[in-house]
Amino acid sequence: MAMLQRQSFVFLSPEQLLPPEGLSTGHSSLDQFLLWKGLPKGALSSFSGEWGQGTTSLWMQTAAPLTKNSKHVAYIAPADTALNPWGLKRLGVCLNRLFWISPPQNLKQKLWILQELCSLDLFEMIGCPLGGDFLKDHHLLKLKRLARRHKTAVVFLSRKPWTHSYLSLSLHLQENNLSVLRALHRPTPHVFERRELYAHTVPEFVSERKSLPG
Repeated sequence: MAMLQRQSFVFLSPEQLLPPEGLSTGHSSLDQFLLWKGLPKGALSSFSGEWGQGTTSLWMQTAAPLTKNSKHVAYIAPADTALNPWGLKRLGVCLNRLFWISPPQNLKQKLWILQELCSLDLFEMIGCPLGGDFLKDHHLLKLKRLARRHKTAVVFLSRKPWTHSYLSLSLHLQENNLSVLRALHRPTPHVFERRELYAHTVPEFVSERKSLPG
């Protein structure tokens, strides 16, 4: 006689079936493609592209509706750029909810600032241009755990494409295309034409420190 095996069933709550929370980029085609319907909260992401390709514009465009809804965002300034309030106003960013962090003196200070910003439980999203800095695996792992614990979207901005395994999302912006190099649970690489994702004509940052301080 064949032995009957007892089977157990696990019932999930409706909340467990929902996709992870995301922050809309304002571009419906990109948001619909991504699991989170935007940038993933509680995770690390990367925007890459040469100067003028729109990486900071995309970050600020994501930040704009957050600031309008009384949420706070933070941006760690690079050493060679200055805030252009007119460009940010054009994107709809509420400046009183954008924390503009002075350029760190070195990588150690930058990592400390990132960890402190995550731990405050204040910011929905944090932007961090990398410049020539190189983050090691243990740096990224620590930041990933902090982002998950405090439900913050941490976005690195760099010139070169970056697809580290600790990144949940990696976007690369070029003149004609936006490439999704890495996105959890989605086939990648995936390419969007830049007709609807083009950089804004009024820059939110300028390369020389001649703009109004923000």
